[in-house]
Amino acid sequence: MLRGTDGAKFVLVFPLDGAYVRVTQGRFMTRATTHADLATVQAGDGDSVPVD
Repeated sequence: MLRGTDGAKFVLVFPLDGAYVRVTQGRFMTRATTHADLATVQAGDGDSVPVD
């Protein structure tokens, strides 16, 4: 699992069934998107670091 930011939004990325899910927490809403590879998920993110 990775955590990071996308501007002012908090982002979590985790693997699920051979894909990667990116959860973005905004001010009022939370959004989740699914991507086939990790490089696509991390595009546009700030610094992503593993969750301890």
